[in-house]
Parts: sequence; structure tokens; C-alpha cells
Amino acid sequence: MGDGKAFPTLAEVEKRLIYLALKKTSNNRNEAANLIGINVRTLRNKLKEYEGGSASDDDSMLDVPPKEAVQK
Repeated sequence: MGDGKAFPTLAEVEKRLIYLALKKTSNNRNEAANLIGINVRTLRNKLKEYEGGSASDDDSMLDVPPKEAVQK
């Protein structure tokens, strides 16, 4: 895009949606999964995937809480 900002990928949008749902539900995984319409097992797998991300992952575009805030 011409504004110099990178357009987010679908994976980045998905990650942001998951973390926003967790924030809205005070990190209740069952409620967060229901809120965004996925199975809680899928949510858990996504969170594990994010924890295994490389140090080069750019979370500057995301409103991502600390990892310890989403672990239960």
C-alpha cells in the first residue's frame, strides 16, 4: 500500500482476533472460543503455535498480551 504500512496477513488478523477475544473474556479460553466461533481445542492449538513462533515474528501491529496472561 502507498502509506508505508504493511497490510496484515490473514494469520496476523487471526492471531489478533484470538488475543482480543481472550482479553474481552478475561482470558477465559472457553468463552473466547465461543465468542469467535471456534472449538476450544482449536484455540489451545493456536496459542501453542503462537508460543512456538520465531523471535522475528512482528507483534508490533498486534494488541498481544504477555504470554503468561493467556496461559491457564
